[in-house]
Amino acid sequence: TSPYVGGGREGVLEKTDMGGVALLRSSAKGRRITICDSNDRKKVLEWLKAGEPEREEFLNNLASKAEATVSRYCAISAEYHSGGLYESIFGKKVLECIYGENAYQNPASLFRNHKSKNYLLALHKWELVAGSPMSYNNFCDLDCRILYLRTL
Repeated sequence: TSPYVGGGREGVLEKTDMGGVALLRSSAKGRRITICDSNDRKKVLEWLKAGEPEREEFLNNLASKAEATVSRYCAISAEYHSGGLYESIFGKKVLECIYGENAYQNPASLFRNHKSKNYLLALHKWELVAGSPMSYNNFCDLDCRILYLRTL
């Protein structure tokens, strides 16, 4: 059974949202003001009060967030109903390295998934207090040290 809904598969099917998903996708497609995260309400109100600056970019960002939210919702449903046969990884970009593994390579990016949001030692929770911006190799070194510290 799902940790979120009682009643096994029937309970999950009964609680599966179809209307909200359709409304979000329709709003995103029509480039309407699409709010799928309560944290965006204040941002949208401030944007409206400011006269809707950079309207196309702002609405596109809201639409892409809605699409990502709907995609994740559908993926979680597929994972549950397939008993784990189908699995998805969704990430949110949280950091960009100064460059890739080598200085001449394009910058690498660090993404967090929904499971790492509350992980206290996650790399995106650390703050650089001095020195140059971190490279891909710096993040790999830091990750190794964190893993080592967890074994102590």
